[in-house]
Amino acid sequence: MAVLLRRRLLLLHLLLAIFVAASRGDQSGEDYTTTICNLQPYTCGGVNISYRFYLSNQTSDVRGKNGSYCGYPGLGIDCVGGKYPTLNLDYYSYNVTHINYTDDTISLADPDVLDDESCPRVDHNVTVPPIMWLMNSTEDTTGYLLFFANCSISTLPDEPHIKPIACACPDDGGNGYSFVVPSYVPHQILSQQCNDIFVVPVLQNVSQIDQEWSTSGYRNILELGFQLEVDLSRKSEQCGKCEGSKGRCAYSGGGEFAGCFCNNGRVEDQECNGDGKTFCLLLASFFSFVRSKLLRD
Repeated sequence: MAVLLRRRLLLLHLLLAIFVAASRGDQSGEDYTTTICNLQPYTCGGVNISYRFYLSNQTSDVRGKNGSYCGYPGLGIDCVGGKYPTLNLDYYSYNVTHINYTDDTISLADPDVLDDESCPRVDHNVTVPPIMWLMNSTEDTTGYLLFFANCSISTLPDEPHIKPIACACPDDGGNGYSFVVPSYVPHQILSQQCNDIFVVPVLQNVSQIDQEWSTSGYRNILELGFQLEVDLSRKSEQCGKCEGSKGRCAYSGGGEFAGCFCNNGRVEDQECNGDGKTFCLLLASFFSFVRSKLLRD
């Protein structure tokens, strides 16, 4: 009987040691404000915003790094008035019309184009700042329009079917004619005869220029907006380990990896420790062992 009692005491001591070790393992990180990392998608204007994107106003100080957020660098979205999701690209704000989390793409539209129903004209290039983890989509889904402004010519000798933008002629107060052509159209003369050139991505390649091109033709294409892809090639090994452990990557305002947000409200160096699952598995295994020993005894 004494031998059996000693065995049971030994098993209880082992149980206590396992409990302490598992508990310490689950508390290795630091606490973080869980509201910074929404587990459920946030809806703004019919668009679901969730990781790898995030709301730009949900930032915090994570491990001394100011302006940290739960998502990838540059993918912060403003929800204007709680209704209008927008994304800033190089000082210009674009409407977010859709986010595809399967393909990791985001669809955008220029609000100036959408607001101008009569004569949409582009006066800036669409550029993605280096800090943003976004890039232009493949050629299968993306084409380009070239806008030429303040041109000294009104016709193209080699392309007589291409007309100036009908609502942008000199008589409307401009300094010259304006043209818009798909990138595949020869445009050397326009490059020489026009003072301003702007490049704009669109959702699809333009197959033809019809008689309505200088009016509603190009406007219809602009209204469809354009698409960008999340540049997953920039993901660090640390972030990969974090996501592999069911965590979410935290980055600082400067784009540096700040830690791994775990569902238990802790931020770890690289990966989550199981949020208590390690202890539960060890405990279940130990009880199974104790049961088998007692049955044998």
